[in-house]
Amino acid sequence: MVYIIVDVWSTAIVGFYVCLTGPSWNTAKISLFNACAGPELMDAFWGCPTLMGLNPLPTMCFALMCDRGEYLSKGASYTSLKLIPCLSYAPPYRPDLKGLVEVLHRIKKDAQYLFVPGAMDARRAELELRKSRPAESALTLREYVQYLYYLFDEYNLTANRLHRIDAHMGAAGVFPSPAGLWRWGHMVGIGFRRATARDDLISTLLPSASARVTQCKLVFCSSLQLFDGLVITASS
Repeated sequence: MVYIIVDVWSTAIVGFYVCLTGPSWNTAKISLFNACAGPELMDAFWGCPTLMGLNPLPTMCFALMCDRGEYLSKGASYTSLKLIPCLSYAPPYRPDLKGLVEVLHRIKKDAQYLFVPGAMDARRAELELRKSRPAESALTLREYVQYLYYLFDEYNLTANRLHRIDAHMGAAGVFPSPAGLWRWGHMVGIGFRRATARDDLISTLLPSASARVTQCKLVFCSSLQLFDGLVITASS
């Protein structure tokens, strides 16, 4: 599953997160962190450019709107008190707001049919009823995230938003794309930006668990992986 963070006014994708579990506030918080952490940290983690084609860079939003399911936790209220002043539900009968992210998910799915190994054939009539072939996929999670960064960067820079350009914006030479609208909105002062300490982002948005350090290994949760030369082994 992929969480996508979208700016409502410009329709620009400012961040996303590929999670291997179901939707929850814990996974939604990680997508917010990916959008606000800054390109230096994300570049070092994923090993690819993560600018998303946006200038200036995204910061923590003032208002967040999502479905009701993510808010059914005390964690959402706690995060709101520390970082997000306003939480709102996706209102019914407003396809221009609620349907925006759904359309972006469809654009992402349609774009990867011909490029992701093992994906479904876009020419088939019953796409949702056809089974994919995950055994034939040759992409790791890191490679898939890199692909999505390139896909969303292309969307931000090239998607046609000419219908959102009025006479004043056209006279100012605004480029009719999500990235163009994003840049112009911040240039004229209608964009929202604020500084948030990275320590606050990490402590509030990222999941936490206990770990212990021994003479030869770092024991964290129950996963086994190689991280900066340290072997993380399963704890008893």
